[in-house]
Formats: sequence, C-alpha cells, structure tokens
Amino acid sequence: MCKNGANSIGLSNGLFGLREPAEDDFRQLKENGIRQIELRLKPGYFDIHEKQLISRVSHWLDRYGIEVSSVHGPSGYPGNSPVTGIDGETFWLAHPDDGIRHDAVVLRRETLDVCRHFDAKSMIVEYECYGYAPYWPHGSPIRKRYPDVKKHWQQSIEMLLEDADRTGVKLAIENIDGLSISEMSHQVDKWPEHLIGCCLDSSHATYDCTARDLNCTAVLPRLITTHLSDNDGLCGAGWIDRHWVPFSGVIDWESLIGRICRSGYSGCFMLEVLNPEKRITDQLMAAIEKLGALIDKCRSQISPVPEKKIQYDAHHKKASHRPSGQI
Repeated sequence: MCKNGANSIGLSNGLFGLREPAEDDFRQLKENGIRQIELRLKPGYFDIHEKQLISRVSHWLDRYGIEVSSVHGPSGYPGNSPVTGIDGETFWLAHPDDGIRHDAVVLRRETLDVCRHFDAKSMIVEYECYGYAPYWPHGSPIRKRYPDVKKHWQQSIEMLLEDADRTGVKLAIENIDGLSISEMSHQVDKWPEHLIGCCLDSSHATYDCTARDLNCTAVLPRLITTHLSDNDGLCGAGWIDRHWVPFSGVIDWESLIGRICRSGYSGCFMLEVLNPEKRITDQLMAAIEKLGALIDKCRSQISPVPEKKIQYDAHHKKASHRPSGQI
C-alpha cells in the first residue's frame, strides 16, 4: 500500500497495454493504494466517441475511488510511432495541410470535453514541432522537411486555449526527444498560466544530456504534471524511448526529484512506465515506495514555497462533478 510521499504518485494506464481500459486496471490501482491515474484518450487506447465506454470508465473510477489527475490527448507526428506503431499524420497539430490540421484541432477539442467529464486537471499535448521525416528512428536519412512546423503548431495551440478556458482543463505541453525543451518552454511562457503549462517527460529528457543533469530546468517554473520513467542513457541514434520503471536505468532520481520539489511543484508525480507484464508488479510497487520516500526527503529539505510561487491549482477552474450518464 502507498503511504506518505507515495500518495503523491499516480500511474498512466498505458502500463496495461495498447487497448481500451478494463475494470481490472482500476482494481489493481486500488489494491496497491494508487489513487491517481492518467487516462490515455488517444487512438488505440480509447474511442472518445463511444459513450458506453465513457460511462463504464466513469463507473469504475467511482467504484474504486480513483481520481483522473491528467489525460493524455491524441499524439500527432509524421510517420509511425516507435512505441505503438500507430500512424500519427492525421492527428498532427503541425501538419502542413490545413484540412488535416483543422481536424486534429477538432479532435483535441472533443477530447477536452471528455477530460471535463472525468474531472481531469490537465490534458497532455505533445510539442509536435517535428521539422523533418522520418523523425524516428533518430539518425534516419531525411526524406522530407517541414519549414513552417512551429508556426502551424502555435496556431493550433492558440485555438485550443479557448477550449481550455471553456472546459477548465489546462493544456500540458510535453517535451519530445530531440526537440528543444528551452524553445518549448519559451513558447509556453507566452501563454496564460491558468490555461497552459508543461509536462516533464523524464525519459524523453535523456535524449541529449547526461543522466545526472536532465535537461528540464526550463520547464520547472510552469510544470503542472509529469511523465516519470527511466532510460538506459544511450544518446543520439542509439536512443530508444524505454519508459522503464524508476531506478532501473541511469537517471539520478534524487537529483531530479529534488529539482522538481525545489521548484515549488505540488501536483501529482505521474509515472508513465511500460513493462512486459502489462500490470502492476512488485518491482513497480517497490519503485513507487522508494520514489515516495525520496519525495518526502526532498520536501523536508526545502523551505515553504513563497507566496509568489504559482501552485498548480491556483487558477484551475474546477469542473463540475462527473454526471452519472453521458457527457
């Protein structure tokens, strides 16, 4: 069972495999004392237009006492995902085709409505500024370039900010391996804090830096959620998005958790891990307890957060409770 700092830790349901949620997922969470989840509302994992699925998941959340801390929205990119194999072209917010880009924005808008139904605090939107293809595997010969990708992505996000305001669900921009975290953070800083922030993916952040000094400083002032997992330390063309259980790779977790805690972050430490068993294992629970103890240790070593610090929920407009029926 989770205790102390471990109560601040949640799990992405991506752990359970490339499929829609099942009741047993929520039972496992409850039995192991995990009370927060990130739901993947993205193709391959969840059909947001299937009302019966939404109703079933609402029932399971209530039955097992699980809170939806965040939602992972659709992912867009040129080509196929190296993790799922899913083609991301039609979901790409920075696609050069105006029609495809419009449809990608509409899908995110519809996903934000489902986020509100589940009382999620934030929806993950990836920093989809892929300037060339194929993007993966890293180091592949470039066959096509996209010179206007940043402009297109920014335009899409600015349209979604209106929906973030309407639904009370923040956009959480996630760093991507090989793309500049500093540039991403600089762009997020231009937008209102009560509508948008950053999601730190620790596995992605290992792409171009040493294991101890993860390239995450720029996102910490606007951090509103996390995707925590470990990696093997390979860089460049040898990099693979491992999403290992914490403490099983090369990341210096004491350094990383210390930096997050000192930033004043008070939200959920969400894990986005994958394992062959596709379930909660003893190894994962041991890592969660160890991570929880580390959170407690780091929090005890810092002074109270100054009032000028922005806490995650300071401007979050709490959505209404989940209705028992449709959204």
